Amino acid sequence: KHTKIANLKKMAPPMEKKLVAAYGITWAEASKMLKDARQELGGRKASDDVVYEAAAQMAAEKMSQNQQQEQRNEMKQHQKRLSKAQRKENRGRYVTLKKTLVKYHDRHLEASEKELVLSGKLITSDLVKEINHDLKDDVTLLNGAKLDPFELQKDGRSYKARMNHNCHLYCEEEVLTCIFETMEDFGFNYRVHYDAEYSNHHIAAKKASYSKEVFVFSRPNPYAAGTAHC
Repeated sequence: KHTKIANLKKMAPPMEKKLVAAYGITWAEASKMLKDARQELGGRKASDDVVYEAAAQMAAEKMSQNQQQEQRNEMKQHQKRLSKAQRKENRGRYVTLKKTLVKYHDRHLEASEKELVLSGKLITSDLVKEINHDLKDDVTLLNGAKLDPFELQKDGRSYKARMNHNCHLYCEEEVLTCIFETMEDFGFNYRVHYDAEYSNHHIAAKKASYSKEVFVFSRPNPYAAGTAHC
């Protein structure tokens, strides 16, 4: 089959060869364009030069259409690659605040403490430093309430703070509000809250119950308001 096509190409008349060489079309397309052009110009009465010029115009239009289509395809591929890169860049642009309540129970005593853990791709030491500063200045600790500052953990990616039983009872709302306001100052938006999950464990002679909640803050725009702090 391929040999037959090659032979047909060799046998193609001069006008077909000129169209193929000039416009990069196939010999079959060239032959069809010449045939269509001759029919439009009145058949055998039209001279070869006139027929060739008409066919050449058809070939030029087709070449232009092919180039435009190639450009559109390249643009689509470029946009697709760019879209993937943008999605990859924007994914993970968040900070999570995990709140864990631990309650201890035995026959004579019930006590609780809370852990607050900040983590996420956009968590920075400057942000945590500012949160600790605002908590110290803005939160009033009452009735024996104690709140430790956020400190970097061994994983090198998260920061943990602890509040005692009295801080949980009397100051928790104020603590969370202060953290939310500082996050907002740094350009973060409160995004979603995952409800508490509960579990029970036995530690020595005591029974402990856990509940966890997660708050998610996002900052899609890396140049959002507040980055001056960073």
